[in-house]
Amino acid sequence: MASRCMLPILHKLTANPVSFFLFVAIGFKELSYLCSVIERITNMNTKIILAVVLAIIVVAAWAMNTHRNKGFRTISSNEFAQINGDTATVQLVDVRTKEEYEEGHILGALLIDTESYNFQDKATAQLSKEKPVAVYCRSGRRSASAASKLVKLGYEFINLDGGILAWQQAKMPIVNILYKIQVISSFYQQN
Repeated sequence: MASRCMLPILHKLTANPVSFFLFVAIGFKELSYLCSVIERITNMNTKIILAVVLAIIVVAAWAMNTHRNKGFRTISSNEFAQINGDTATVQLVDVRTKEEYEEGHILGALLIDTESYNFQDKATAQLSKEKPVAVYCRSGRRSASAASKLVKLGYEFINLDGGILAWQQAKMPIVNILYKIQVISSFYQQN
């Protein structure tokens, strides 16, 4: 083992007089010991690097799945529709931007943009801790992040798996500007 380490060192040590003098002064045996220590350290560093890489992978996997173990549950569109029907027992929140909300949202949803600088203040001012919060976004990530933040403050959250994209794919109704125009025009036609 030491001989493999020593060959490049011996070559470099004999290349100039100062190195050769150090080689003779240190002695062959001490140099051999020094090489074995260097190899052990190198092997140890490799193990440390592998351990760090493994730790990074574990942390990344955990971070990607944090919404699963942050004190709230994620449910399908059908389950979300069932609990959302009873506004007396659940608060419905859309955490997308205003522009996304106006493109189409679930009927009765309160808009609290998770990307706004005062999201947490708005949420705590508008939401009750007495009723669970059914939350959604476009794909389920922002709502999971929002839920993670607010669960720590004592709120109970239910996240829509896949967000409004999954909701629409399940052929669930949404409200947008066209829907509002239809409702208003039918109201005026009746009166």
